[in-house]
Amino acid sequence: MRLRTIKDKVNNNIIERYHGNWRERDKVMRGLEDMENSQELLENYRTYYNFLRKHQGLENITPAQMAGIHLNLDRNRTFDLLKRSVSAECNKQ
Repeated sequence: MRLRTIKDKVNNNIIERYHGNWRERDKVMRGLEDMENSQELLENYRTYYNFLRKHQGLENITPAQMAGIHLNLDRNRTFDLLKRSVSAECNKQ
């Protein structure tokens, strides 16, 4: 998308920032064995990026919080999110 200025109302800065972060991670993750592993890694990174990683551009909150999704995670956000995920999966069965 071609922009006149960075301040245009329509721009792709958010997705370009995500792609930049993903490329940095992808550089060190070489030799994925198959498409299933690749998809799983991408889904996990997307979860980390949206629910765990705080962003300076969003006043040090996560994209999920900016969207109004407040999970009220404990101090160890990664462990708490994983624990909730396992608990939800166990409740399905």
